[in-house]
Amino acid sequence: MFKIFTKKVSLIAISLILLTLIVGAIIYLRPYPATQEALMVFQQKSDEYRIEQKNDWYKFEPTNEEIHSTIILYPGGLVKPESYSLLAEELALNQHRVFIIKMPLNLAFFGKDKATPIVDKYQDEPIFIGGHSLGAVFASRFAIEFEEKLDGVFFLASYPDKNGSLRTTSLPSILLTASEDNVINQKNLKQASDLFSEEHQHFIIEGGNHAYFGSYGQQSGDGESLISAEVQRRHTVMLLHEWINDNLTH
Repeated sequence: MFKIFTKKVSLIAISLILLTLIVGAIIYLRPYPATQEALMVFQQKSDEYRIEQKNDWYKFEPTNEEIHSTIILYPGGLVKPESYSLLAEELALNQHRVFIIKMPLNLAFFGKDKATPIVDKYQDEPIFIGGHSLGAVFASRFAIEFEEKLDGVFFLASYPDKNGSLRTTSLPSILLTASEDNVINQKNLKQASDLFSEEHQHFIIEGGNHAYFGSYGQQSGDGESLISAEVQRRHTVMLLHEWINDNLTH
């Protein structure tokens, strides 16, 4: 009887531990949702671009046939892809086709190669890949494997790791950071300076923060922005647009 009781207690204890781990994982993996303003982009209609949705991405396609480039954006870690709709919209209005990749569990770690079908389809056109925070880390890893099919890599509040080093590639890169960003690890960013490509540019958006590269509200641990999300987004679009136009090679 005592052995049976002990086994039951053990099973209950194990079940409670597993339940605690599952609940903890659910809480930890709960993503930042897009703002209402970002979600409204999908409800409105525009004569200047159209939005298409598939299982793996959202596409913002300019209706004007003179498309400058294709941009592939990997979202930040635990950030819903819809959070980048306002950024994609502005880029589309500047004649760039934009893909926002939907990542498994909202983590680019599980979807590094999601851009492959897009790159294969548009390989005869200029293609730029990048992302926000964690997303850019894995976009860079993808880029070194598809260097010949790409035209550049962009980093929004991020930097490459050793597995995504661009130093030996011919790909130009651009880094946009924000002065009030308290999420990015400044020490690691400095140490990663030699992992960017030789043809590299870095711009700091004064007054901006980490979260305002997307549209998902305040992020835990981030600094308080001194400018509006709209102003930071406008600077981001302008800098990316100019950099892309300077690096069109196809």
